Amino acid sequence: MRFNNFIFVVSFLALLIAGCSPREVIREDEDNAFADDLRDYEREFDPSDYNTPFIIQVEEEDDPVTEPERTPEIEEPDTPEYIQGFRIQLYSTSDMEAAQEIHDFADTLFTDHWIYVVYEVPFYKVRLGDFETRPQANRALANVVDEGFRDAWIVPDRVLQDPPEKILEEDEDEDDDIDDENEVENFDELRRDDPELERD
Repeated sequence: MRFNNFIFVVSFLALLIAGCSPREVIREDEDNAFADDLRDYEREFDPSDYNTPFIIQVEEEDDPVTEPERTPEIEEPDTPEYIQGFRIQLYSTSDMEAAQEIHDFADTLFTDHWIYVVYEVPFYKVRLGDFETRPQANRALANVVDEGFRDAWIVPDRVLQDPPEKILEEDEDEDDDIDDENEVENFDELRRDDPELERD
């Protein structure tokens, strides 16, 4: 019985070894053949053979030749350039609608400066202007205080180097002037009643 087991194990090992060894030899031969083919291809490859010009054929029409309409060239706007400067903070609140109201009101008062609403968690801050220097911001601050924003102050901020000019809309209705007066009253009430008014 032992002899049969021994013969079985030896024959199994012989078959295993015989079955595995030719594949490795064949694989090495295949790898060498592939590497040789690749080297030959790289040696003979000329990329200029693939640099053929494209030929586009245009069918001619029987109609007389007319020049196509020229579309005006559209200049791409320059991307705004930001620098370190100053703005005047008019108001700070956690209520987005209140900040938007103050923005709209300030936009009607200060037609020569841009008005911004900046969100810095958790406050919406309404800021005015793009001043490169503090003296420029100080001159504008005097006007802002005279217009009723007594708590306004100057803050450092990234500002537009050359902000575009504001385009003013002409008011044709006299009712708009009445609404502006109501907004002034609403602004004073809002400033007094807002418990979250912060100087940030």
